[in-house]
Amino acid sequence: GFGFNYRDQWSKRISVYGSYSYNHKNTSQLQVSSSQNFFESNSFINNQDINNQTKGNSHRFTFNMEYQIDSFNYLKISPSINYSGSDANNYNIFDYRNFDSTKTTDGSNRNLTNSDAPNFAATILYNHKFRKRGRNFSTSITLGTSQNNSEQDVTNLSYQYVPPFPGPRNSFQFIEQDNNNYNYGVRFTYSEPLNKYQSLDFSYSHNLNYSRNNRKTFNVDSVTQSKTLNSFLSNDYENDFYNNRLGLSLRTTKKKYNYTIGLSLQPVNLQGNSITKDSAYRTIRRANLFPIARFVYNFNRTKTLNF
Repeated sequence: GFGFNYRDQWSKRISVYGSYSYNHKNTSQLQVSSSQNFFESNSFINNQDINNQTKGNSHRFTFNMEYQIDSFNYLKISPSINYSGSDANNYNIFDYRNFDSTKTTDGSNRNLTNSDAPNFAATILYNHKFRKRGRNFSTSITLGTSQNNSEQDVTNLSYQYVPPFPGPRNSFQFIEQDNNNYNYGVRFTYSEPLNKYQSLDFSYSHNLNYSRNNRKTFNVDSVTQSKTLNSFLSNDYENDFYNNRLGLSLRTTKKKYNYTIGLSLQPVNLQGNSITKDSAYRTIRRANLFPIARFVYNFNRTKTLNF
């Protein structure tokens, strides 16, 4: 892995800083195991020989721009990009034996997986200080999108040696999984001073989180390699989660300590929909109350208690 950091002063009022990092990981697992399981009248032995290989890469980029517009206005923009991908080859040979060492089943499993997960996020923060000391307004916007996609080629080979149904038990599957998410949020805060030591803080936020999980499982013909959708093992589902939050609190600030008490209300809304079954689930609506309490005591410049 390697990375670097960057910081610069583009002008008297604009400062920027960010970072980039790259990481590569190669993991090899070799494992041989034998376990014996006991029951009331018999026992069986399971032997496994595992060989797993995984290679992965990840990139991470962050950037921040701070713009001190003037003595009363401040703007900060913070985008970030992350990407990770991996290739895995997992192979397992196994057999089961009775307590008298008679083999009952043997076979192998192979799982070839390719996955990638890109995501992007950004935050914009604006703050305004009024001329009256302690009066302040700020707002922020957050945006994000992410994916987690994978393809799996699964081969399960087994042979059963004992009645009532001796013979091969083979299955070949191909699995596609697409997970998509996006979110956004806005937040507003306002502080109004009541006197030299106390102020009222108002806050409001609105957020949405959307996710869609689409899993398709195909049965694969071992001769022709043709794929047939297995609807029993497939599902395409999405949901939306909305929440709003209103808060009001009283903040007291003294030389050695400060404390905040208040209350916030959060209505939430959760909507689910199965695209595979062409059906929507009952929407869940709730309204939650949250008490707010915080106490900070400064013993000196290097010791603080936060409760």
